[in-house]
Amino acid sequence: MPRLDLPPRLAASYEAASDSDIFAIRRLAAEIVAASPPTFGELVMGWPDATDSPNHFRIRDFGAGSQDYYGMSLGRTASSGASVWVARSAAADALMYSLLRNSSTM
Repeated sequence: MPRLDLPPRLAASYEAASDSDIFAIRRLAAEIVAASPPTFGELVMGWPDATDSPNHFRIRDFGAGSQDYYGMSLGRTASSGASVWVARSAAADALMYSLLRNSSTM
């Protein structure tokens, strides 16, 4: 199975980044190609394949920080045969909204 192995320096920067953004790429009904964090990849292994139409999802109390995430999935059955899930921490969005709102009143 194809697997994405990042160069050590790039992999370290992803691991050091906050866990506000998460993603997983999985071949149809097969193994994870890439995931950050790896536990998100483990989670999506139990999910059905994504479809050609974007689908939104919510994850509650995920990860070491027990954060809530909002995300979207999209799949390709024809050419790549892969499912992709991306999500952002609900807390990260709340912080960004607050910062943007405060900056517009200055």
